[in-house]
Amino acid sequence: MKSRIHSVSASGGFLKNCKIEFSPRLNCIIGARGTCKSTLIESIRFTLNCDEAKIAKLIGEEGLIQTTLRDGSFECQTIHTDSSGREVRYTVNRELGRYPREFNDGLLVDEVNSNLPQVEIYSQDDIRQLADSTNRASRIALIDRVNEKEVFEQFRKRQRLVQELAVVGTELRAVRHEITAARAVLKGEPELRERRKTLLAQRPEIPQQLSAEQSAYRRRQEYIELLDLANRELEGLNTAILDVRARMRVLNELRESMQAFSDLSPSEVSTFFNLVPSTDERIAQTTNSLSRATWEGIVASIRKEFEIKDDAYRGLRREAEQAAEYLKQEQILDKELENIEKVRVKNEVNAKREKELLKDRGLLRDKIRTIDFHVHSTRLEEVEVINARHASKVVLSLQTTNSAPEYHKYLLKMLDGSGIKLKDLVVKDIAAALSPFELVEWVETGEAAPLASALGRDLGQINRVLSILAEHPEFYRVEGVPPETSLDIAIFDQGVQKPVESLSSGQKASALLPLILRDLPYPLIIDQPEDDIDNQMISDDLVQSIQALKMNRQLIFVTHNANIPVLGDAEKVIVMRMDGATLAAPAEVGTVEKQKRLILDLLEGGAEAFMEREKRYGSLLLRS
Repeated sequence: MKSRIHSVSASGGFLKNCKIEFSPRLNCIIGARGTCKSTLIESIRFTLNCDEAKIAKLIGEEGLIQTTLRDGSFECQTIHTDSSGREVRYTVNRELGRYPREFNDGLLVDEVNSNLPQVEIYSQDDIRQLADSTNRASRIALIDRVNEKEVFEQFRKRQRLVQELAVVGTELRAVRHEITAARAVLKGEPELRERRKTLLAQRPEIPQQLSAEQSAYRRRQEYIELLDLANRELEGLNTAILDVRARMRVLNELRESMQAFSDLSPSEVSTFFNLVPSTDERIAQTTNSLSRATWEGIVASIRKEFEIKDDAYRGLRREAEQAAEYLKQEQILDKELENIEKVRVKNEVNAKREKELLKDRGLLRDKIRTIDFHVHSTRLEEVEVINARHASKVVLSLQTTNSAPEYHKYLLKMLDGSGIKLKDLVVKDIAAALSPFELVEWVETGEAAPLASALGRDLGQINRVLSILAEHPEFYRVEGVPPETSLDIAIFDQGVQKPVESLSSGQKASALLPLILRDLPYPLIIDQPEDDIDNQMISDDLVQSIQALKMNRQLIFVTHNANIPVLGDAEKVIVMRMDGATLAAPAEVGTVEKQKRLILDLLEGGAEAFMEREKRYGSLLLRS
């Protein structure tokens, strides 16, 4: 779809009274200095949101739009024409502090700045700064203008793939860490199995009679406890017998004393005391039969017999304990071997996952390479088209390299704080020698020696670099750094091809004209191209290009050079004036023929100056 700017207007500010309608072909805005010509161009930029970085400056404190628009709004009416010739009109309106709003027949179409009409705008000195710039991306952006949407879509697709690639790389690193840890564990398996085999060979058998002997031992222990209890009771009995014998002697003595009082003692007392034995013979017999020495002898004999049997049991138990210790060690080894088996199973899963991730990474890398190749081919085709059209004046060539500043910067960032000496030079060598994909392979293998040898660097230094990169959480994002494409420009100066870097600023700017003056389906706006381009090149190159280009593309130039509107045969010459210090007058618009008096006065210095130059150059003009 082709688009152009139909008209512009402002509801307030400096341009409040200056509504302008543009031709679909060549429009030249002229006027004395300070008549809001640049304000008009930058208001279009602001409204159509062309280059947000520049707009930020325009609307900042004391910025041009902040100063000139004030509390008003600026409006651009645009016309879009499809392949069938059908026209659709849109109105884009913007005021300070708001995004652009796009309307179709009064209905709001877009208020989020996603579908605005495209426009290419060069402010004053932009072309010269672009020509002098060492920023390679700015030149490539000129090449991409023709295929801007396609290249943008390709890079957006590339960015998605790069994000997936970083995820795959990070997961691959985690899986490989687990595989490395598993290998360390599995490495110990043969030793464990050999230890288990040795244990099995050395382990004593558990005695079969141990259970019966253990039961007998317990019964013997219970019996000894009973003997000890009987011993304590026997001691108590002997003590009680001694007490009884003493009391019996006292009673007998009392009975004998009481016999002297026979006349007083009732017969019942005598009868009762007669029940008390007169001697402790029977008790003495009992005490002798319960002799402690005899008892201790019996107990000692029993204990000795039991100890012999207990020693035999304890020997069996020690054998069992040794066997149990072997069994315990065996169980520990079995547990370790069981864990090893789990590690083996997990490792097999990880090994399979590693293969899947490597396959995924290969596919993603191939897709990224395909996109890079496609973008490069698209750019190369455009370079060849430009070279074919301007071969006698300009020659363009594309160069691709891995050593992109972004690549270099990213590596430095990851090594920040590492303490590596001369890291900038180390990174420079690495970036020159290895693509991001290749660097990832080297880091993953960890083989520093071949790389150090290839780079002529210290092995310890390179080993440290690889180690730091391998563990950096953002390392795999390095694969997303695209190869850098630079555009080399050469221009023919008096038949000699010279690199643009060796030329004057005007020649450099002229060398960019083939990249700027191209047939694109949206407006081209340049503010004072003569500031950047030599006068002769304006008449020889710029005007000729304008004459051909305006048939298919809307051109809007602010200029102080008469050759552009006159030799370019502008369809509309827009003359800007001021009604005061802060208010532009309504613009005077007309063809070159209608505006030739104003062109003569404003751009040629007036009739008298023009005639004086003709007089001075007259003989030269006749000879030419």
